[in-house]
Amino acid sequence: GSVGDYRHLSDALHAKDIKLVIDLVPNHLGVQHPWVLDPPAPEWFHGSLANHRPTQFNFYKLVDPHAPRQAWSAITDGWFTDEMPDLNQENPLVARYLIQNALWWVETANLDGIRLDTFPFVGRASWRDFHATLHGVYPRLTTVGEVYNGDPEVTSFFAGGVAHRGIDTGLDTPFDFPVFFALRDVLIHGKPMTKLAEVLRQDALYPHPERLVPFIGNHDTTRFMTEAGGSTAKLKLALGLLVTLRGMPQLYYGDEIGMLGGADPDNRRNFPGGFPGDARNAFTKTGRTAAEEEVFAWTSSLLKLRSTHPALQTGIEQNLFADEDVFAFVRSPDETGCAPDHSSGRLLIVVNKADRSKVVNLPVEETALAGCTEFHAAAPATGIAPVVSGGKLHIEEPAASMTVFDVH
Repeated sequence: GSVGDYRHLSDALHAKDIKLVIDLVPNHLGVQHPWVLDPPAPEWFHGSLANHRPTQFNFYKLVDPHAPRQAWSAITDGWFTDEMPDLNQENPLVARYLIQNALWWVETANLDGIRLDTFPFVGRASWRDFHATLHGVYPRLTTVGEVYNGDPEVTSFFAGGVAHRGIDTGLDTPFDFPVFFALRDVLIHGKPMTKLAEVLRQDALYPHPERLVPFIGNHDTTRFMTEAGGSTAKLKLALGLLVTLRGMPQLYYGDEIGMLGGADPDNRRNFPGGFPGDARNAFTKTGRTAAEEEVFAWTSSLLKLRSTHPALQTGIEQNLFADEDVFAFVRSPDETGCAPDHSSGRLLIVVNKADRSKVVNLPVEETALAGCTEFHAAAPATGIAPVVSGGKLHIEEPAASMTVFDVH
């Protein structure tokens, strides 16, 4: 499409209170780009088409404060693939161009945010300057960086708000790949729920864990539904956790109806419907199968709950219990518990991935549930209302289920 088409899209989205985030790739470009054979200036790339080195993908070399430059320079200076020439951001002309290009897109299309591709493959100093300029001009602009790694130690290294190697990248937030991998491990691959709790425990590494962007799949990964063997029950638990955990959840198109898809590009199948002549239109209830409608209704109820409950948007997360199969946590405006003189505004979320019901007894003193006595199932609702007795919360959660309780 044209620039005019993009502006029209931006205006139409903003008219509906939807924000627009563009995908920018400051690390590399395609080998067919005219710059490859005719660069605008010397040292525009790291290496050349005829003479370059491949990138390395061991991000631990970047994180290690004792590693020599030769151990990690290939990560930032190597070519992502032979078809993706690596831009030399250490060249001031290249760095200036990338900043000006980003500013042009924000100004031209009235953007609200930028997704920054292959974030660790660009040097930290370049990101510092990039964000200092963009945030200086557009303080409300949000940037989210792709750090494709399941270790919070690595992911947090690139988050803005703290200096590593003496440099703050300025990035508003990275995608939450650690939670992505943890959710698939515990719900699909038989790992205990404690693994998810262990990943969340490392939120202390981030300056702003509440900004993290958790997800259960994207354009680079096998569809959750396919990896889960077509299990609607597992997908619903994944969606439930995605919407209720801390952070800003990202939902990949089609997961709200349980679309299937293998490795890229099979994971990018067309959504059924939306264009004239399509065999069916899954944007409508009549166009969805019974299984698709089940997932759609579940997802809709979760998103409606999130949109109307401040605790899921800005509240703290307090994890109360995790074992092999069960994970229980609270989203709350504070840690003090229920006070008799005001409404609670907190939610208890219980997830049981086992194929049988599970009983859990939790002490509530000195938790966000202290003093709380009423637990009413909210949407989605499958479990039995907990009972407080003897200073403990008695929970019985049905098999393969998740329940959100409104707490008072």
